Amino acid sequence: MTRRALGFAVLCVALLCSVLITKAGGIRVAGIPALPPGLDAPKVGDCLGSVSAAMSAGSAAPSAAVSIDVIGETAVTFADCAGQHLGEVVAFRRTPANTDAADSGSATGGSDGEWCQRVALDYRSYSMYRLRDDAIGSWVPSTGQRFVAILSTPSSDPAESPWAACGVVSPELEAYRGSYLASFAQGPSPAPFGLCRPDDHADRWVSCVTPHRTQVFGTVTGQAASTAANSSSCRGLIVGMTGMTDISAGGALRLIVAEETPPAGGTSPDGAVNGSVGDASCRLSVVGDGELVGTLIGIGQGRLPLG
Repeated sequence: MTRRALGFAVLCVALLCSVLITKAGGIRVAGIPALPPGLDAPKVGDCLGSVSAAMSAGSAAPSAAVSIDVIGETAVTFADCAGQHLGEVVAFRRTPANTDAADSGSATGGSDGEWCQRVALDYRSYSMYRLRDDAIGSWVPSTGQRFVAILSTPSSDPAESPWAACGVVSPELEAYRGSYLASFAQGPSPAPFGLCRPDDHADRWVSCVTPHRTQVFGTVTGQAASTAANSSSCRGLIVGMTGMTDISAGGALRLIVAEETPPAGGTSPDGAVNGSVGDASCRLSVVGDGELVGTLIGIGQGRLPLG
């Protein structure tokens, strides 16, 4: 091989090596990585892993005056539903990209909050519909579910449609496993979902995953306990919500229809303002010294969650 041919071969090898080294390290492209439009939006059934925004305190079942928290998408993260999570996406919608913020509610969350509020009320109506054959009378089921409207961050892309998601979250933002949505078809409900009190006479709510002695299954507004004390309708409500054929669980629990005393400065489970006269609640309380550490909703013939 001549000296000129050898030099040409060395040059070719050097160029080939430089290309391979560049490929191995990746090709650098200026810019910020981003998902294609729409792929970063949640879908129904996705789970909420965390919520960093401040939300209204306390447990409150949906009512005619239910308040929906409205937060931005940057305040939440989504998690694998197989692990622990705080809630689930139950509804999703997009609004036209050229809709004014004042009309869509994206500036203040107003109409998106109202939309999520209607979703919440639909869930309450569905709960009552499921119990229609259980002779529940005027009782309004108490499940402790809360709802939050999640709004997308405004996009610089005029073609990108803003979106809103409506999520159900546990009463005190407790982490849980399983699906609250699936429990509508197959119980039991995840442990936090319910309205619980530390004992028969307490005037405060506690998380159903902490030791407690009483669970409230329904309320009725405008009736004193003496008037609402139709044990058959209260019993029908509890049977329908728990799936238990023996709501006493062999004598471990007792049915109580009592005057409802809302926590100071708050509201009753069905949204009534403190001080309203004639609210009653339908409850189950532990007999003896035991305590419950989970909800009884959907428990069926399973073992009581006694601590």
